[in-house]
Amino acid sequence: MAEKLLTSRPSTQVADTAKKQLAASLNNIGYIYKMHGDIPKALEYFGNGLKIQEEIGDKQGMALSLVFLGNLYLKQNNISNALLLGERAYRLSKELGFPDNIERSAGLLKQV
Repeated sequence: MAEKLLTSRPSTQVADTAKKQLAASLNNIGYIYKMHGDIPKALEYFGNGLKIQEEIGDKQGMALSLVFLGNLYLKQNNISNALLLGERAYRLSKELGFPDNIERSAGLLKQV
């Protein structure tokens, strides 16, 4: 089945799908670091995931990552970065019509 999928889709589509999955995996690793209290490592992994999402134009993934990153910066009392990322996440979520993330990003902005 995987072989059929690979040969039936253009290579850029396959590459973008793989990159999207890689970004999700990096975010999952970042979440694990967050849960273990290692905020600098969590920031690193979420940041790397966000770079990939930006590269492939995964706006929904970007909106989620921006909220996660904003919350991590807030935990570090880095208010300016938390605000910047929260605003960016909110705008992107509104553009996408992504109600759950509109709520998440608004919640972040209320805490800032």
